[in-house]
Amino acid sequence: MSQTTQQNGNSAPPAGQDTGKPGRQRSRKGQTPIMPAHGVAGRPLLIAVTIMCYFASITIGAVVMVTQVVDGWTSGIASQITVQITQADSSGIDQRIASAVKILKATPGVQSAVPQSPEDAVKMLEPWLGKGNVLQDLPVPRLILVGIDPEAPPKLNALAARLSREVPGASLDDHSRWQTELTRTAGMIRLGAFSILALVVLTTISIVIFATRAAMAGNRDIVEVLHMIGARQSYIARQFQVHFLILGIKAGIIGVILGSATFFLFSLTLSQAGGQALLQQNNFQLIGSIALNPGGYAALLAVPPAAALISVLTSRFAVLRFLAAMI
Repeated sequence: MSQTTQQNGNSAPPAGQDTGKPGRQRSRKGQTPIMPAHGVAGRPLLIAVTIMCYFASITIGAVVMVTQVVDGWTSGIASQITVQITQADSSGIDQRIASAVKILKATPGVQSAVPQSPEDAVKMLEPWLGKGNVLQDLPVPRLILVGIDPEAPPKLNALAARLSREVPGASLDDHSRWQTELTRTAGMIRLGAFSILALVVLTTISIVIFATRAAMAGNRDIVEVLHMIGARQSYIARQFQVHFLILGIKAGIIGVILGSATFFLFSLTLSQAGGQALLQQNNFQLIGSIALNPGGYAALLAVPPAAALISVLTSRFAVLRFLAAMI
């Protein structure tokens, strides 16, 4: 007779083998797991949290792209000013430009002063006014592009007063109004993005709470037995925390991969469709780069640990609240 046969004639099942009771799977140590392998806390929850992580990755990437574009704009504005000389009376315009250039180059903090030709001024206006003889009949102002030292800029108010006094029709534009508008617009975009991130976090918390409560209710008998035999609430909560930790990391990694692929494919598609050539035109020069820089991809790596932390803390809170209600 087999050694595994007991005195009552029944054979004991090997460790870890299913006892035949429906609806329960046993672990390798023969214990019934608290968290079900399938159900609302399994694949459906993984898909839902992954979608939230994808939205978070897209939002973070968009903020980084807006930031890098605005930084490029503001740095360019901070390093350059423009001197405009009107030519309502075109007599002596070249002499006035030469005088303005001489004053600019003699001013401390000015690195360069390059006057623009009439043809350059016309080309700058063509995207808005179109081509034709109409521009030749208009008193198009002449411009002088002035490069300044951002570390030691000149005293712009004094420079503007001197130009206005010594060069008829000259005016200085330091682009401060544009810089203020750009900074305000970027701030509004960032505020909207952070609002979206907050909604994503709240939605993720709600999803995890619902899944945890559903899993606890579906395994209420196991939880009650563990509680009756003296299992601490921290032990029961830890079983859920481990499950949601792994789930949060998986969802975060998948969401970051999908988000990175979205930015890469968007940039690649736009480039192949002639988007880069479009951006090189005068009326699209302010858009700047449409590709996410390496720093942006690195910022997306914060999503997996954030998703894991939110999932763990939320599940622990939900389990402890559920157990407190049982007592």
